[in-house]
Amino acid sequence: MIVPNQAHFVVEQVVAGQATADALSLSQAITWNLVTGLDALVKASTTYEKTRNLKAFDDAVLSGASANLCDALLGFSGEKRNRTFEITVTAVAGPMFENESRKFAFDGNHIEVLEQVSGYYKDNYVLPDRVLTGYITKLVRPKDETAGTITLDSVVGDVERKIRVALTGDDYHLAVIAHDQGKLVRIQGNVHIKPKAAELLDSRNFGVIEPEDLF
Repeated sequence: MIVPNQAHFVVEQVVAGQATADALSLSQAITWNLVTGLDALVKASTTYEKTRNLKAFDDAVLSGASANLCDALLGFSGEKRNRTFEITVTAVAGPMFENESRKFAFDGNHIEVLEQVSGYYKDNYVLPDRVLTGYITKLVRPKDETAGTITLDSVVGDVERKIRVALTGDDYHLAVIAHDQGKLVRIQGNVHIKPKAAELLDSRNFGVIEPEDLF
Protein backbone atom coordinates (compact mmCIF):
# COMPACT_ATOMS: atom_id res chain seq x y z
CA MET A 1 0.00 0.00 0.00
CA ILE A 2 1.29 3.47 -0.88
CA VAL A 3 0.67 6.14 1.75
CA PRO A 4 0.60 9.72 0.39
CA ASN A 5 3.35 12.02 1.67
CA GLN A 6 5.10 9.17 3.49
CA ALA A 7 8.65 7.96 2.99
CA HIS A 8 10.13 4.60 3.92
CA PHE A 9 13.84 4.16 4.58
CA VAL A 10 15.71 0.89 5.09
CA VAL A 11 19.06 0.64 6.84
CA GLU A 12 20.71 -2.70 6.14
CA GLN A 13 23.84 -4.16 7.66
CA VAL A 14 25.82 -5.74 4.83
CA VAL A 15 28.89 -7.82 5.61
CA ALA A 16 31.04 -9.32 2.87
CA GLY A 17 31.77 -13.02 3.03
CA GLN A 18 35.47 -12.45 3.66
CA ALA A 19 34.88 -9.94 6.44
CA THR A 20 36.68 -10.67 9.66
CA ALA A 21 34.96 -11.28 12.99
CA ASP A 22 36.19 -7.88 14.17
CA ALA A 23 34.58 -6.17 11.17
CA LEU A 24 31.32 -7.99 11.84
CA SER A 25 31.39 -6.96 15.51
CA LEU A 26 32.04 -3.32 14.57
CA SER A 27 29.21 -3.38 12.02
CA GLN A 28 26.84 -4.87 14.57
CA ALA A 29 27.88 -2.30 17.18
CA ILE A 30 27.19 0.61 14.81
CA THR A 31 23.80 -0.82 13.90
CA TRP A 32 22.97 -1.47 17.53
CA ASN A 33 23.88 2.11 18.50
CA LEU A 34 21.50 3.40 15.83
CA VAL A 35 18.69 1.16 17.07
CA THR A 36 19.18 2.06 20.74
CA GLY A 37 19.35 5.77 19.88
CA LEU A 38 16.10 5.61 17.90
CA ASP A 39 14.43 3.50 20.55
CA ALA A 40 15.48 5.95 23.30
CA LEU A 41 14.06 8.90 21.34
CA VAL A 42 10.73 7.15 20.80
CA LYS A 43 10.40 6.19 24.48
CA ALA A 44 11.41 9.67 25.67
CA SER A 45 8.88 11.19 23.25
CA THR A 46 6.12 9.14 24.88
CA THR A 47 7.14 10.44 28.30
CA TYR A 48 7.37 14.00 26.99
CA GLU A 49 3.84 13.85 25.56
CA LYS A 50 2.59 13.10 29.09
CA THR A 51 4.79 15.50 31.08
CA ARG A 52 5.71 18.21 28.51
CA ASN A 53 9.12 18.29 30.22
CA LEU A 54 12.11 18.22 27.86
CA LYS A 55 14.27 16.73 30.62
CA ALA A 56 12.65 13.44 29.61
CA PHE A 57 15.27 13.36 26.85
CA ASP A 58 18.27 13.63 29.19
CA ASP A 59 18.56 9.88 29.74
CA ALA A 60 18.18 9.24 26.01
CA VAL A 61 21.62 10.78 25.47
CA LEU A 62 23.18 7.83 27.30
CA SER A 63 21.57 5.54 24.71
CA GLY A 64 22.97 7.40 21.72
CA ALA A 65 20.39 10.12 21.12
CA SER A 66 21.87 13.44 20.03
CA ALA A 67 21.16 16.69 18.19
CA ASN A 68 22.85 15.19 15.11
CA LEU A 69 20.53 12.17 15.17
CA CYS A 70 17.48 14.42 15.53
CA ASP A 71 18.62 16.64 12.65
CA ALA A 72 19.25 13.59 10.46
CA LEU A 73 15.73 12.32 11.16
CA LEU A 74 14.25 15.75 10.48
CA GLY A 75 15.92 15.66 7.08
CA PHE A 76 13.66 12.73 6.17
CA SER A 77 10.57 14.85 6.88
CA GLY A 78 11.23 17.12 3.92
CA GLU A 79 11.93 20.82 3.55
CA LYS A 80 8.52 21.78 4.97
CA ARG A 81 8.70 19.20 7.78
CA ASN A 82 5.36 17.76 6.65
CA ARG A 83 6.33 14.28 5.44
CA THR A 84 5.83 11.30 7.73
CA PHE A 85 8.42 8.56 7.41
CA GLU A 86 9.35 5.12 8.63
CA ILE A 87 12.82 3.69 9.22
CA THR A 88 13.49 -0.06 9.14
CA VAL A 89 16.83 -1.26 10.52
CA THR A 90 17.92 -4.73 9.45
CA ALA A 91 21.07 -6.40 10.75
CA VAL A 92 22.86 -9.73 10.75
CA ALA A 93 21.69 -11.81 13.70
CA GLY A 94 24.09 -11.73 16.62
CA PRO A 95 24.39 -11.22 20.36
CA MET A 96 23.64 -7.49 20.03
CA PHE A 97 20.78 -7.81 17.55
CA GLU A 98 18.32 -10.60 18.20
CA ASN A 99 15.51 -9.49 15.92
CA GLU A 100 15.73 -9.50 12.15
CA SER A 101 14.56 -5.90 11.88
CA ARG A 102 13.24 -2.94 13.87
CA LYS A 103 10.79 -0.38 12.56
CA PHE A 104 10.44 3.21 13.75
CA ALA A 105 7.56 5.36 12.48
CA PHE A 106 7.56 9.17 12.74
CA ASP A 107 4.35 11.13 12.18
CA GLY A 108 3.61 14.85 12.43
CA ASN A 109 3.64 14.88 16.23
CA HIS A 110 7.00 13.08 16.36
CA ILE A 111 8.50 15.51 13.87
CA GLU A 112 7.40 18.50 15.93
CA VAL A 113 8.96 16.95 19.03
CA LEU A 114 12.19 16.17 17.16
CA GLU A 115 12.56 19.87 16.34
CA GLN A 116 12.20 20.77 20.01
CA VAL A 117 14.58 18.04 21.14
CA SER A 118 17.23 19.07 18.61
CA GLY A 119 17.12 22.59 20.06
CA TYR A 120 17.16 21.22 23.59
CA TYR A 121 20.30 19.19 22.92
CA LYS A 122 21.89 22.32 21.43
CA ASP A 123 20.79 24.32 24.49
CA ASN A 124 18.60 26.51 22.29
CA TYR A 125 14.89 26.00 22.90
CA VAL A 126 11.70 27.66 24.15
CA LEU A 127 9.72 26.68 27.24
CA PRO A 128 6.16 27.95 26.68
CA ASP A 129 3.99 29.78 29.21
CA ARG A 130 6.16 29.72 32.33
CA VAL A 131 5.58 31.73 35.52
CA LEU A 132 8.89 32.95 36.91
CA THR A 133 9.66 34.35 40.33
CA GLY A 134 12.91 35.85 41.52
CA TYR A 135 14.92 38.94 42.35
CA ILE A 136 15.95 41.65 39.92
CA THR A 137 19.73 41.95 39.73
CA LYS A 138 20.14 44.43 36.87
CA LEU A 139 18.23 47.33 35.34
CA VAL A 140 18.92 48.83 31.91
CA ARG A 141 16.98 51.69 30.36
CA PRO A 142 18.06 53.86 27.42
CA LYS A 143 18.27 57.60 28.08
CA ASP A 144 14.96 59.44 27.70
CA GLU A 145 13.07 56.15 27.39
CA THR A 146 10.37 54.86 29.75
CA ALA A 147 10.69 51.17 28.84
CA GLY A 148 13.71 49.09 29.74
CA THR A 149 15.16 45.66 30.37
CA ILE A 150 15.67 43.85 33.66
CA THR A 151 17.72 40.79 34.55
CA LEU A 152 15.81 38.35 36.72
CA ASP A 153 17.50 35.65 38.79
CA SER A 154 15.08 32.73 38.67
CA VAL A 155 14.95 28.93 38.61
CA VAL A 156 13.90 27.32 35.33
CA GLY A 157 13.71 23.54 35.17
CA ASP A 158 15.71 23.14 38.40
CA VAL A 159 18.48 25.35 36.98
CA GLU A 160 19.28 28.85 38.27
CA ARG A 161 19.37 31.27 35.35
CA LYS A 162 19.71 34.97 34.67
CA ILE A 163 16.82 35.90 32.41
CA ARG A 164 16.51 39.12 30.43
CA VAL A 165 13.03 40.61 30.39
CA ALA A 166 11.88 43.67 28.41
CA LEU A 167 9.30 45.74 30.30
CA THR A 168 7.06 48.63 29.31
CA GLY A 169 7.14 51.97 31.10
CA ASP A 170 4.75 51.26 34.01
CA ASP A 171 6.11 47.76 34.61
CA TYR A 172 9.70 48.98 34.39
CA HIS A 173 8.98 51.70 36.97
CA LEU A 174 7.49 49.05 39.27
CA ALA A 175 10.59 46.89 38.67
CA VAL A 176 12.88 49.74 39.75
CA ILE A 177 11.00 50.05 43.03
CA ALA A 178 11.08 46.28 43.60
CA HIS A 179 14.83 46.22 42.92
CA ASP A 180 15.51 49.11 45.31
CA GLN A 181 13.43 47.45 48.03
CA GLY A 182 14.83 43.97 47.42
CA LYS A 183 11.42 42.43 46.78
CA LEU A 184 10.51 39.29 44.86
CA VAL A 185 8.72 39.71 41.56
CA ARG A 186 6.61 37.48 39.38
CA ILE A 187 6.19 37.45 35.60
CA GLN A 188 4.79 35.12 32.94
CA GLY A 189 5.86 34.32 29.37
CA ASN A 190 7.80 32.01 27.07
CA VAL A 191 11.38 31.35 28.19
CA HIS A 192 13.92 31.21 25.36
CA ILE A 193 16.95 29.29 26.59
CA LYS A 194 20.16 29.96 24.65
CA PRO A 195 23.70 28.56 25.05
CA LYS A 196 24.91 31.59 27.01
CA ALA A 197 21.75 33.49 27.87
CA ALA A 198 18.03 33.30 28.52
CA GLU A 199 15.23 35.67 27.57
CA LEU A 200 11.54 35.94 28.40
CA LEU A 201 9.36 36.40 25.32
CA ASP A 202 5.80 37.76 25.27
CA SER A 203 6.13 38.80 28.91
CA ARG A 204 2.93 39.63 30.81
CA ASN A 205 1.39 39.81 34.29
CA PHE A 206 4.42 41.43 35.92
CA GLY A 207 3.96 42.08 39.63
CA VAL A 208 5.67 42.43 42.98
CA ILE A 209 5.31 39.64 45.53
CA GLU A 210 4.57 41.15 48.92
CA PRO A 211 5.61 39.28 52.12
CA GLU A 212 2.00 38.47 52.95
CA ASP A 213 1.63 36.77 49.54
CA LEU A 214 4.16 34.13 50.56
CA PHE A 215 1.97 32.73 53.31
